[in-house]
Amino acid sequence: MPVNDSNLKTLLARVPTPSIIVLEDVENANSQPREGTASLSALLDAIDGAGNGHVIIMTTRHIELVDGALMEPSRVAVKAEFGLADKEMIAGLFRFAYQDHEAIGQLAEDFAARIPEREFSPAEFMSFFTSNFWSPEAAISGVEKWMAAVRDEREKMGRQSGK
Repeated sequence: MPVNDSNLKTLLARVPTPSIIVLEDVENANSQPREGTASLSALLDAIDGAGNGHVIIMTTRHIELVDGALMEPSRVAVKAEFGLADKEMIAGLFRFAYQDHEAIGQLAEDFAARIPEREFSPAEFMSFFTSNFWSPEAAISGVEKWMAAVRDEREKMGRQSGK
């Protein structure tokens, strides 16, 4: 069912409690919605009408495009930016993924040294580690090939640096 002004509030009211509701790409909410989408006004009414026991998570890739009404303190308790990974985060994610392995500290540093900072997201790394869960050494030796594949995929999709 397409979400529009007439059914958005009803749909959110039917969500059982406790629940987490994820509203993606909220930068697209505006006062003149495209056909088959809800208006900003309807979205604000729905958020304001959410009951106790509902946690609403809003996502955006462009915080600068999000209407200020959505960001009011009465609607947003916490803002968190999940940026691209720096060397410290890359090493920390590696240690987390392979925590039971001997010499994990040095392996994590070796892994992080091979990767440019702020090009890949934490989610991309965790996906990579999942596909190499059996061996941190395999992750280290395969990371250049993985980076090239991610870059190629981004180029095909017209994206850059995990944004």
